Amino acid sequence: KISSPNFIELAQSYGASGYRASSYAEAERIIDEALSRHGVAVMEFDITEEMNVYPMIPPGGDASQTIESE
Repeated sequence: KISSPNFIELAQSYGASGYRASSYAEAERIIDEALSRHGVAVMEFDITEEMNVYPMIPPGGDASQTIESE
């Protein structure tokens, strides 16, 4: 199992604001909130593993092979 650190707590430990969204509505809200504040903000978005999110780098590829769309 792959796990990630708690980016919200990590951001806060460095004095930054941390936000997490697990839905489109939450994403809109935290983006607006983060952009209205001064200073650094870390935003984490929960995305379904099977969802294609662009741009992306193919497995085993590098940044020169970025896929822009389907």
